[in-house]
Amino acid sequence: MYFSYRHPETNLLVRQANIHWGANEYASKEDRFNYLNRIRIKIQSGLQLGFNPYEENQPFYENMVF
Repeated sequence: MYFSYRHPETNLLVRQANIHWGANEYASKEDRFNYLNRIRIKIQSGLQLGFNPYEENQPFYENMVF
């Protein structure tokens, strides 16, 4: 899974690194899909709350619970 974010200096959308976060450890496709869907929801809510991949985000990562 990946997302694009607008770079603050160039104002262009930049694709961010792929996000796996352990999804490949699940044996079935359905389990991986459900896990990645939960990650997607967390990332969307983080972006709405002001997550910026170009700034320090340690508090965001510490509060992510799956």
